[in-house]
Amino acid sequence: MKLTILITIMAALFMLLLSSCMQNNTVLVGNDTDAHGCKPSAGYSWCEARLECIRSWETPCLTEEEISSIVSSYCNDNVTYANLCGTYILTIDNNKPDLDVYYAINNTEMIICNRLNTTSQDNKCVQLMNLQCRSMNYCH
Repeated sequence: MKLTILITIMAALFMLLLSSCMQNNTVLVGNDTDAHGCKPSAGYSWCEARLECIRSWETPCLTEEEISSIVSSYCNDNVTYANLCGTYILTIDNNKPDLDVYYAINNTEMIICNRLNTTSQDNKCVQLMNLQCRSMNYCH
């Protein structure tokens, strides 16, 4: 009799343990996305100004005024087109209209890509040319 009660209690505990394991609905870090494809559980949120997902403690989401000031500072007599593409500023020089010049917004690099010769582009240029850019020219 005691053995039967003990077996019943152990079976009930086992079933309880098993059911709690099956109902575990925890979200793994990085296993979620919002409407823009950002992963909030990994700290990413959408930055409308940059048109990309960022971690605010790593990359600031600039205001429109800050973006306008930074990007328009690349304009001059020769550069009549400047735009923000992700974390890069795209400029086009009137003297070299076939070249796209990308400047990292944190001033760490400059990359020149030939827009007319897309077959011999390196991977970095291909990535840059596929970035989503804002729909405006800051040189006007």
